Amino acid sequence: MAIYGPLLSIYASKIFPTSIRASATATAWSANRVGSAFAPLALLPLLHSYGPLVVLATIAATLILNFALIQIFGPKGLAGKPLTA
Repeated sequence: MAIYGPLLSIYASKIFPTSIRASATATAWSANRVGSAFAPLALLPLLHSYGPLVVLATIAATLILNFALIQIFGPKGLAGKPLTA
């Protein structure tokens, strides 16, 4: 998990054309920070109602979904293979 954020930032910065790369990356990073601020508001009721295993399962499912979306919709590398594999 500690390397996930930096790798995703590098990968995302390569998706955008050079002319808009800085503003697009900054916008995506801002959305990430806003999501991080609201995540506890969604996860705390889950923790209170169902316990820590449901919270961890929710986070794991989100990460797996994110990886699957990158594999399906992410741009391919020069060799025609996904950049994340």
